[in-house]
Amino acid sequence: MGVREFRFFHGITIQSEGIQNIVRTLRAQWRPELVDDLNTVYSIDAEAELTRLMSEQIVEEIDNEVINILTGRINGGNAA
Repeated sequence: MGVREFRFFHGITIQSEGIQNIVRTLRAQWRPELVDDLNTVYSIDAEAELTRLMSEQIVEEIDNEVINILTGRINGGNAA
């Protein structure tokens, strides 16, 4: 995985590095009774709500990873 460099006009340079594959898993489990209770008592779609929460968690994880990478590069390669 080498660094590729793209040079544009006015001294603008973009560097591109290879992307590593990182496999992570995120799971949610629930009981059918819980889904029925949430729907009956609170009119909450448990599956949609869990999907929304999991999506938010994934976005937060990606954001934190990007922040850590950028912070490390700003600090000269030292982890923050």
